[in-house]
Amino acid sequence: MENILKITIDNKEYTLKFSFSFLRKLGDMWGCKGPVEVQKKFSENTALFVQQTQNIDPDNIPDDATIDVPFRFVEMFTDVMQAAAATNDKEQCLDVDEAAAWMFNNLPEVQKIITLFVQAMPVVKETPPDAGKKIAATT
Repeated sequence: MENILKITIDNKEYTLKFSFSFLRKLGDMWGCKGPVEVQKKFSENTALFVQQTQNIDPDNIPDDATIDVPFRFVEMFTDVMQAAAATNDKEQCLDVDEAAAWMFNNLPEVQKIITLFVQAMPVVKETPPDAGKKIAATT
């Protein structure tokens, strides 16, 4: 299953692709050594945004609603959008200011991006403790 989201910013369509390659791009951008560090940085910066938006109905946002998130979240999230766009197509260049403005006007899509980021994380399947051990035959 491909983790892809198409978004439109200023009448230009971008395809955001969330995969292991996407995580590597973010790791390079953020100086992280592996996907766990990438996830940690993402989670730390996303927590406040999720907390502030969890009770907002994305289909009925009041005109006076304010979402006060730190600049580091906006910077981190635009990095995520840029890396996802570049993972799909190296020629796609997503403007930081346009991406930031889009983010604040598209809360449901932001929530989808958060979900797709989480789904891109590699999952290690747990093996039973006995796996790989030879069992002695009994007679």
